[in-house]
Amino acid sequence: MTTEITVSAGQKAKIKTGTFSSVGFVYCGMPNPDVFSISYMESSGYQGYAMNVFYPKKIKNIVIGKKNFMVIRVTPESIALSPMM
Repeated sequence: MTTEITVSAGQKAKIKTGTFSSVGFVYCGMPNPDVFSISYMESSGYQGYAMNVFYPKKIKNIVIGKKNFMVIRVTPESIALSPMM
């Protein structure tokens, strides 16, 4: 059984949450028909950072926060990912 994570454009998904830290991402949509964008965010205490990463639409696997995900489907409105074990 696979767990599917579906995130709409502009929506945040948390990958890992700790007492004082968190790792997550925001799906930023598709700037053109062949590319999608994810903003990876990591914070610890009062400090954090985020970076916008662009991927080709045809990619099958991506890494977000040291975790591997399989890309199930990508549209301008949403993305569906499945964590790889």
